[in-house]
Formats: sequence, C-alpha cells, structure tokens
Amino acid sequence: MQWIEPAARHLMNCTGFSLLEEDAAAIGFDVFYRIVSTKFSVDTMRKMMEYNVPDLIKDPNCETYASCSAVWTAEWWNGLAPHILHPNYTTVGERIKKELKSCTIPGVCVGCQTLTFDVLEELGTFSRDSELIEECISDVKGLCGDTSPLEKPLYTDRAFTWSL
Repeated sequence: MQWIEPAARHLMNCTGFSLLEEDAAAIGFDVFYRIVSTKFSVDTMRKMMEYNVPDLIKDPNCETYASCSAVWTAEWWNGLAPHILHPNYTTVGERIKKELKSCTIPGVCVGCQTLTFDVLEELGTFSRDSELIEECISDVKGLCGDTSPLEKPLYTDRAFTWSL
C-alpha cells in the first residue's frame, strides 16, 4: 500500500494529463472521481485567483491610495498572475504567500500591502488549494484501504522570480 500516496501525489501534480476509461476502471471509479473532481476544483480556484485581482486594502495612513492600487493591480497581472497557472509549472498558494510576504512592491505603500496580505491570509487564499489536495490524497488512501498518515507535502517549492 506504500505506493498509493506517491501515485496519488503524482496524479495531482501532473498538468495537462488525461485519464482514459481504462485508467478509471483500473483505479476504481471512486478514486478516479475523487482525483479528477479535486483537480478540477483546484484548477478553478487557481483561475479565480489569477483572473480576479484582490482589492488592495487601504492603510489609514496611506496618502497615495489611488497610485498604490494601480501599481498593485499592474503587479498582480504582470508579476504574479502569470505564475499561478503557468503551463510548465503551477505556483501553489503557499509559494505565492511566501513571495508576497517577503517582497516590497515598489509603488505600493507597506501599510496597504501588509493589510491586504493579512486579509488574504485570513481568508485562506494561500492555503486552500493545498488543503483540498491533501484531503483528496487522504481520501484516496482510505478508498484503497491505506490508513497510514500522510507522509509529505504535495508540491516542492518551485521558485519563480516576481519581476518588480
């Protein structure tokens, strides 16, 4: 049963894959459905994140909010969004969280950026994709009769350069 988790992680990490009817029959419909539906949910969530720029939260001390907001939107589209659904690798929410927390976006005041980051973190914006995947892998293991705990996180930390 030790092969189940690595196999499920591999399927969840594949981009642009397709499973055939024979594959579904081999792994069982319940497992097939759980993997495919989770991949669909995660993909939809990431598309929503990519195509919907979060509003910049105004810091009470910010005197240049219109400028901060314009820069935030431009940097989301030009710096971050292309990495969320990149065809060769997908940047998971935890990596986005790490990048946003560690950088200072020129043209966005620190107060506005910090407040926005804190709200996004509170909402679970950066962790929900990984949570869904881990739930799926746990369910797949259970469906296959493997009751051992999950062994490792799904994704490696794929670095990207946010061009600021």
